[in-house]
Amino acid sequence: MTQQHAPPKPGSQTMRLERVFDASPEDLWVAFTRPEQLAKWISPFPGVDAEVHEMDARKGGRVRFTMIDEKGTRYPEEELLFESLTPYKEIVQYQSNAGRSDVFADHPMRMTITLEPQGPRTKLTLVQEGLPAGFPLDMAKGGFSACLDKLAKVVSRPAHGKTLRLERAFDASPADLWAAWTDPRQYAKWFNPAPGMDLVVHEFDVRVGGQIRFDMPQPDGNRNPQEGVFHVLSPHTRIVSGSPDKSFLLDVRLVPEGKRTRMVVEVTGVPPEYHAMATQGWNAGFDKLEALLAR
Repeated sequence: MTQQHAPPKPGSQTMRLERVFDASPEDLWVAFTRPEQLAKWISPFPGVDAEVHEMDARKGGRVRFTMIDEKGTRYPEEELLFESLTPYKEIVQYQSNAGRSDVFADHPMRMTITLEPQGPRTKLTLVQEGLPAGFPLDMAKGGFSACLDKLAKVVSRPAHGKTLRLERAFDASPADLWAAWTDPRQYAKWFNPAPGMDLVVHEFDVRVGGQIRFDMPQPDGNRNPQEGVFHVLSPHTRIVSGSPDKSFLLDVRLVPEGKRTRMVVEVTGVPPEYHAMATQGWNAGFDKLEALLAR
């Protein structure tokens, strides 16, 4: 049975904020549902992370966190319940505020976050219902705006020169290409551009935050060890992987074109002087991928 939450009290206030981010809906979704990312922006105090005690991002799950200011003062623990989640589109959270002793005491609140793609950017709309009638809306907006400023930094792409962009259309479905990126046996067959040499995969945990570790052997005998994590996984549509701090990223998009699929790869974090060499390597890998898909 679905739990019924008390509605906001009559006469309570509603706050609405909108912000356009240089990020995808998937990037913003991860920032709301991964505890290590939420901790970096959910507190409005500059330069201070929150402590996230629990994150269960599913309908009926909850998130618990504590905000800390610049002086080390710890604020009362916050608990938000997930009423509904529509991946990459909408999150609805409920806060009962039962047992609090401040101005929010026994004022149920509901927050709805919607994510709307706008080309390469995303419009985030935040609606907070149930704010106490006497609470200054400007103060609430100021606090949330400070959080969104921090969120913009969390989801921003690193500025290490221009992004390297590569495209190729394959005679394959998005599902086939998805498998080539997420099945370690297939991935090993094509991701090393060196002719006749496969990757040696040590770890390949296909989930958000999962580890990737492999060697990319070279003809000169160099093992060329590589490692990273998965940041975004949207089945048959998009994969983002790279370094944990996002200083290096691979953003892969799979776009259906009739019976074919266009694969768009954007590489961030490679200095421009290495783009020509990197392009040559990627195209060699794509040739191996093309041959793998044709089997």
